[in-house]
Amino acid sequence: MSVKGRNRFIFVLCCLAMAATVLTVVVPVFAEEDGAETDVINTNHGNVRQFASPGDSFVVVQDVTIADPGQYGDNQPDDCDTLIQSVTIRKAGGTIDPRFVLQVRLYMDDGDGQFEVLDDALLGAFQQPQVSQSFEEDGLKFTNGDGKVFAIVPNDHAREFYVVVDYSPEAPHGATLRTSFDVEVGEDLMNGTGCTSTIDPATRLPLLSSDNGVKFTTIAAATGDDETDVIDETLSNDAQLGQTVILQQFVIADPGPNGDAEGDGHPTLVRAVTVRLHVEDEGDTFKIKRLRLFRESSRTKPGWQEQDDLLATLNNPKWEDLTGPGVIFSKGGRLLLRVPDNFRERLYVVADLATDGFHDENGDGKILVTASVEVLARDDLIESPDNNNNSGDNGCIFLCGRSDEVSSGIETKQSLDTRGELTVEVPAPKVVISNLDLTRNGKVKVSIAAMPGDGLGRMTGTFVFDPMVVHVRQTAQGDLKVKALGPYDVLIKTDTEEATNGIVGFELALKNGTGKRQPITTGPVLEIELEPAVSENELQSALCQASDLVINSDSVSLVLEDKDGNPIADPDVISGRARLNVLGGDVDLNGVVNRKDVRWISRFIMGKLDPPSDLGVDLAIFQKAADVAPQFGEIDATDVRTIKEAIVNRRPLPSACDNPVDSLVPQSSMVNLKFTKMSAQTLVAESLEVTGVQVALGVQGESVEFNAQGHAIAETQVEIYNLAGMMISRSVANASRVRASLRADNGRRVANGIYMYVITVRGFHGEVIRSHLGKFVLAR
Repeated sequence: MSVKGRNRFIFVLCCLAMAATVLTVVVPVFAEEDGAETDVINTNHGNVRQFASPGDSFVVVQDVTIADPGQYGDNQPDDCDTLIQSVTIRKAGGTIDPRFVLQVRLYMDDGDGQFEVLDDALLGAFQQPQVSQSFEEDGLKFTNGDGKVFAIVPNDHAREFYVVVDYSPEAPHGATLRTSFDVEVGEDLMNGTGCTSTIDPATRLPLLSSDNGVKFTTIAAATGDDETDVIDETLSNDAQLGQTVILQQFVIADPGPNGDAEGDGHPTLVRAVTVRLHVEDEGDTFKIKRLRLFRESSRTKPGWQEQDDLLATLNNPKWEDLTGPGVIFSKGGRLLLRVPDNFRERLYVVADLATDGFHDENGDGKILVTASVEVLARDDLIESPDNNNNSGDNGCIFLCGRSDEVSSGIETKQSLDTRGELTVEVPAPKVVISNLDLTRNGKVKVSIAAMPGDGLGRMTGTFVFDPMVVHVRQTAQGDLKVKALGPYDVLIKTDTEEATNGIVGFELALKNGTGKRQPITTGPVLEIELEPAVSENELQSALCQASDLVINSDSVSLVLEDKDGNPIADPDVISGRARLNVLGGDVDLNGVVNRKDVRWISRFIMGKLDPPSDLGVDLAIFQKAADVAPQFGEIDATDVRTIKEAIVNRRPLPSACDNPVDSLVPQSSMVNLKFTKMSAQTLVAESLEVTGVQVALGVQGESVEFNAQGHAIAETQVEIYNLAGMMISRSVANASRVRASLRADNGRRVANGIYMYVITVRGFHGEVIRSHLGKFVLAR
C-alpha cells in the first residue's frame, strides 16, 4: 500500500472509531491492501458450559468462529486465506483464582459445530497456567513460533475454535470465569499461502465471552440445600516461635443454627478446606514448618490433642500463599470429611511454628495473626461416558451423568474469620559463643539465632578473652586464625599484638558474588581457633581453668545489619567459656586415652602407684581423670572397665573437669518415664539459679528430654549411664533444654530398664552446678 493510500485508509478508520459506541478501538496493522474482511465472533451452538463442578475436565468456556469473509464488515472474499499466527487467551473477568484452573486447551472444530474431545483437533495446551504463564496479564499465547502458521481459515470459509479448561477439585463454590480470545494474523508465514485476510475492526479483539449467550461459567459445588454452617470457636492465644499452636478451631454443623436449620437428609461431603492468615502489620512475617488439619476424636479429651484424627498435612507452606490466596487441605478431589446429616464435627487448624525466618515490622516484639477458613462441599462425582454433560439435546443440566451421594450445601459462603487472635512473641536476635574444652587447641564458634527478616547481612564487633588462659592461634605468616563461615567473609581489624592482650576485632559481611549469597537467620558465622596460653610445663597447674569468651561486653560495641543495611536492634549475647580440659581416663596427661592409662589406674587401686612421684602428675588431677564411672567419688574396678570399653568402642569419656565428685546434691526420686511423669531436684549456686529439672520420655522412647528450670542458664549437659557404669550418651545444648538419645552407637535402641543420669548446668559467667546421680525407669 502506498503512503498516500495508507493515510487515507487510517483517516477512514479514525472516523469510524469516533462514531462507534466503543470508547477505545485498537487499530491493527493490516497485512494486505484488500481491506479487513475476516470476522471473529462468539458462537452460540450450546457448547459453552454455564455450570461446572469442582474437578470437571474439558469444560468449554468460550466458543469462537473465525469467518473469512465475515458478515459484519467487508463481506466480499479477497482470494486470501486468513493465516493465523497466534491465539492469545486471557482471564478477562470472574472471581476464580487462576490457581484453580489446572489446564487451558485450544481446539479447532471438525466441522459439525459440536465439541468432541476425540474428534476435534487439539491445537495446544497450557498446564497450570497460574504457575508457568500469566493467565490474567500477558495471557496464554498459542503459537507454532514466530514466522510460522498456527492455523488457517480458508478463503470464503469459517472455522470454529473452543477454549477448554480443567478445573481443580478444590475450585470454590460460586467462583466464575470469563475469558477473552485474541487473534494475530500475518503474511508470508512459513507453510502459509502468501497473503492473508485481516481482522475487521468491528470485531477487533480481544473478544470477550458472548454478550448474547454465556458470559461467565460458574462453579456449582453442591446440589443440596444450603443448610450447613461453619462456626468459629477460636480463642485468643499466645505463642512463641518453635511452638505448636491452634490457628483456628471451628465446627461444621449439618444443619447449622444460623441459616437453613432444617435437615435435608443429605450429609455434608467436604472436599477441601482453604486456610488464610491475616497479620496486623503488613510487613510482619514468620515461618510455619507444618500445617495440619485435625478432626476432634471421640476417643480423646475435649480440645485439640495429637491423638485426634489427622485429616491432612501441609509441610513448609509458603507465607505468600498463607497470607494471599490461602493454602488448601484436600485429597485431590476425594472425600476429605463426611459430616452426617444432623451431625457436627469439630476441626482444628494446627501450626508448627519455625524458630526463625520472622520479621517484626514495628519492633514491638510480637506479631498479631488471625485466620479464616473456607469449606468446600460437593456431590460425589461420576463422569459421564462422553465427558460432555451439558448437551441440550437430552435435557441434561450441569450434573448430567453424575449420581451417588448428594451433599448438603454450605450456608457460610464467604471465608469464616476467627474472633480469637494469636499473638506470636518474637524473641530478640541472639549472638551465641560456644564453649570449648581445650586440651591442646580447638575452635570456638560464634553463632546467630532468631535474626529477623532475611537474616544477617553484616556484623561488626570485638571478641574478648583472658590472655592468661588462652591465645588465638596464628598461621606461619603470623595471621590470626579467625575465619568466617557460611556465606560470609571476615575482615580482621586488630593486629596480633592486640590479640595477645585478649582483644580481636572483626567484621563479617556477605561474600561478593552474583547475588546468590543469601544471608542466614540461624547458624554459625565465625570460627576462632584457640590454644592454651601456658607452656607444656605449666599446663598441669592450669588444667580446668576457664576464660570467659565475650562479645559485646560493657566496653565493647556490637553492630548487626540485615542485607539491606538496616540495623538489627538489641541482640542478646550469650558468652561462652574456654576451659583447659582434662580428658576422662587420661591420667598421664599425654592427650590420649589408651591401655597404658588403664594399667596406671589398676596399679593405683592396688596401692602400687604414687602419681606425683611415678607419673609427675598431681594426685588431685590424677583422681579427676581416673574417676569416670558412677558411683563417683571412688576409683575402683568400674572405672577401669569403663575406660577399657571406651578404648575398644572408640567412645570419648566425659571431661575430668566435670567429675561430679566436685559438687553433690541430694539424689532425686526415681521417675517412671512410661507415663512421662516429672521429677524435680533443687540445685543451688551463688549466681546461677536452677529450681528444678523436668524429665520426659520422647516419642516412641527414642530419646529423653531434660529441661533445667531457673534463670541465667547458658548451657545444660546430661550424661546417661547404665547400671554397669557405662555411659550411654552425653548431650550438650546452649539452652536450658537438652535432648539425649536412647540409642547405642550401633543405632539400636537401648533396652528397657533402670538408668542413671548426671546433669551439669552452666551460667553465663562460668558458674557450674551439678546434680548427684538421678535415676529413671525406661519402660516403653
